[in-house]
Order: sequence, then structure tokens, then C-alpha cells
Amino acid sequence: MAGVLIDLAIDAVVEALGIDAPEESIAAAKQAAKMAATAAQQRAGPEASKAIAHHAPKADEKGANKPTSATQSCPVKAGQKGPGDEPPDQKKLQNKIKKLRDDLKRRYAEMRKDQHDLYNKARTEEQADPNKGSWDGHIRQFKQKQGALRKLLNEPQAKEYIISDDAWQWATEAPPVKPALPSPPMNP
Repeated sequence: MAGVLIDLAIDAVVEALGIDAPEESIAAAKQAAKMAATAAQQRAGPEASKAIAHHAPKADEKGANKPTSATQSCPVKAGQKGPGDEPPDQKKLQNKIKKLRDDLKRRYAEMRKDQHDLYNKARTEEQADPNKGSWDGHIRQFKQKQGALRKLLNEPQAKEYIISDDAWQWATEAPPVKPALPSPPMNP
């Protein structure tokens, strides 16, 4: 099955780029790609086979394989369902995950900016400003939000559906160690 996908992919690239290459060169490229895919599949194990089977083109009534929207561009991983397949509870889970991810992005950007100079003025929780908190307190909150996001991402139903391309990145991103350096003043 991987061979069919590789042939389709290489043919699509050759056509899209308008490459005028000899058939032998294209055949050699397909063979090299198939060998690389086979080696990668062996290293990846059974999950790779499931992914390839999921993305494989469907046979038409004559038995010929033809590209489908899934083979042209499909972000769905093996064992996952695509967008629109989610039950209502899944939508709630996705919304919670996206909200936590967005909150982590916002907190990260705010810590890099450090508008209230907490890194220098209130680094520890003992030095916390009653209204703005402390640098360490913001790090603790960032890590707590990450833990909550990881917990949601590890729920069985989260693994069945595509949630967000960068949710795991934000669930594991280290909080800023210190703010970004301020830009030097610009001279007119």
C-alpha cells in the first residue's frame, strides 16, 4: 500500500512542479522512496501500517486505485477520526483543550514581556505584589495549566480525534526562565 501512495505522491509532485524528467529517473525516485518508506515502517511498527492503510486510495468499480481526498491531504493519524466526526462531548473536550492551549500561549507571551517587571521586583512568592503576583507564582500557574492540558490530552477520547496541532507543544513547553530583553531605544 505504501508503494501506491508513494507513486501517487511522486507523480503529483512531478506534475505540480512541471518537472520534465526521464521515466527512468522518476522510477528510480519512486523505488528509493519505497525503500525508505519500508525501512521507516519497520522502525515505526504496527502504527505505521494502520496509518498507511487509513490513507490508502480506494479502488473504483474496475479495481483500479484512484486518489481520494484522504490521500491528497489528510491530517488524520491512524486510529483517529477526522474533524466533524466528534460527538458533542468531544467538542466540549476540544474546546477545553483549545482554551488551555490559548491560555498557555497568552501567559507565555506575557511572561516574556513582563510588563510589571516581576522578574526583578517580585521574583519569589514571598515578594509578590498583592495585585500582580510574582514571577515564581506565574511559573507555578503556567505549570499547573500545562498539567491540566496534558491530563485532557491523555484522555482516551482525546486520542481518537484531532485536537490541535500545537496542543502537545504547549503542554510540554518550558515556561520562560526570564523575560525577553527589552529592545534598545530607537534614536531618531
